[in-house]
Amino acid sequence: MRFLLVIMILVVSNASEFTVMQKACDDQMSTACYEFGFLYETGIWVKKDENKAKEYYIKSCDYGYDKACEKLEHSKVGVE
Repeated sequence: MRFLLVIMILVVSNASEFTVMQKACDDQMSTACYEFGFLYETGIWVKKDENKAKEYYIKSCDYGYDKACEKLEHSKVGVE
């Protein structure tokens, strides 16, 4: 999974590629949504926003990515 993250971070370094990654999430690619959640949770390449992170983790979980579901169950991401 971390290999995928490194690849996606390299891709996100270009604003147009960020749009491609967003489209992948919009097209229900669960891992793309998960990585967006991670980016927003950590503040890598985007302004840190735990509420957005949680939204992306929820999408990822809804699209069937078990790791996102586990993250939501065991973390306080986006909890106020």
